[in-house]
Amino acid sequence: MNEQGTINKIKGKIAEICINQECGQGCSHCGSHGKAITMKAENDQNLDIKIGDKVEIYAPESQAILVGFMIFILPLILFIGFYYLANMIFSDAADYVPVLSGFTGIAIAFLINLVAGKLKKSSGYPKIVKIIQ
Repeated sequence: MNEQGTINKIKGKIAEICINQECGQGCSHCGSHGKAITMKAENDQNLDIKIGDKVEIYAPESQAILVGFMIFILPLILFIGFYYLANMIFSDAADYVPVLSGFTGIAIAFLINLVAGKLKKSSGYPKIVKIIQ
């Protein structure tokens, strides 16, 4: 997915970019309702960017799907799994034991996300592809 925007801030190789949503497809297309969206992007090609430059950024769709799964779906799966596992193992225990086990599953999912983020080689930010004249 390619987007175009204007650079607001630069800190090292990471730039904050304001993306104007002027898609022409109406408000039903996205949730921005014509407002600008700010996002960070990495300048891994060492382009000579300055504040105010218009740039094109690229973020693969597969990356967005993976991030969505890791943040939203994995904690839900682990909550349900830990809940039912505790319910089977501790069937005579109080009702709060499976619930606490489910929350433990959510905590483990967040720890997995934290470790995966630390081990990841790239920053995970979209990449600045080119400066638009």
